[in-house]
Amino acid sequence: MNMTAFALTVGATFFWGFSLDIAKLCTGKINAITFNAIQYSVLAVVMTPLVLLTGINVGSTWAIVMAVAFGVSWLFAGSQIFYYCLECAPAYVVVPVSNISSIWGVFFAALILNERIGPAIPVSLALIVVGIVLLIPKVGRKSGPPLAILLSVLVAMMFGLTQIARKSAMMSGIGALTFVWISALTGASLLCMTALLRSSFRGQKPDRFSFGISVSAGLLNQLVGGALYLLALSMEQASSLAPVTSAVIPFGFLLSIPLLHERPSKKAMAGVVAIFLGVIVATL
Repeated sequence: MNMTAFALTVGATFFWGFSLDIAKLCTGKINAITFNAIQYSVLAVVMTPLVLLTGINVGSTWAIVMAVAFGVSWLFAGSQIFYYCLECAPAYVVVPVSNISSIWGVFFAALILNERIGPAIPVSLALIVVGIVLLIPKVGRKSGPPLAILLSVLVAMMFGLTQIARKSAMMSGIGALTFVWISALTGASLLCMTALLRSSFRGQKPDRFSFGISVSAGLLNQLVGGALYLLALSMEQASSLAPVTSAVIPFGFLLSIPLLHERPSKKAMAGVVAIFLGVIVATL
C-alpha cells in the first residue's frame, strides 16, 4: 500500500470521528435538517473563494456527475439519516455500526471498479468485524431502538458506495477541492429547499454554541477529512483504503469519552484494539 495514502486516510478518519462526535452535542437543540443545512451551507460559502483562488478543476462531465451524486446521497440523504440515529441512540452505538462501510467499500470496489482484492484485505476486514461486535453493546434500552441500528447499517452501505463514487471522480480528473465544493453546493441547496418546503426552520433558534458546532462539523468532516481522503484515493485503490477508513470507529469511540462523557466497557476497549489491528493489517 502507498504509505502516503495510508497516512492521509488515517488523518481523514480522525477528523471524521471528531466531527461525528461533536454532532451529538447538537441533538435535541436543533433538528437534523437545520443542523445539516447550516453545516453544508457554510461549507459551500467557505469553499467558493478557496476553489476560485486555487482554480476550478472539474476533470470531466462524469466527475461532475459523481460529485453531484455524492452531494445528494451523502450530504443530503445520508447526513439526515445519521443525525436521526444520533438522536435515538448513543454515539458509541451509532458510530461503529454506521462505519462498517469498509466491508461495503471493498465489495463495491471489486464489483463496480473491478479492483483486485489483496490477501490481507479479508483478514483486515475480519478483525474489523470482530472489533465492531465487541464495541456494540447488547441491543436493548441503552443501545437505542432497533430502527436506529438498522438505519445505521444503511448509512454504512451508502458511505461504502460513495467511496466508489469519489474514486471514480478522482480517476476522471476532478480536483479534490472542486469535488468538495460541487458536492457542498448540491447538498446545501437540497437541504435548504427541503427545509423551506417542510418549514423545518420554523421555531429553530440555534444559539452560538449550536451554530459553531454545526459549522465545525461540516468543515472538519468534508473540507479537512474529505479532502484528505480524496487525495488518498488519487494514489491508491479504493478497496485497499476501505479497511483503513474503519479507523474512524475507534477514533470516534475514544473521542466520545472526553467529549460526550460516555463510559466504555473493557470489552469495547478490546474492540478498539481489534479494529486498529485490522487497519494495520490492511497495509500488508
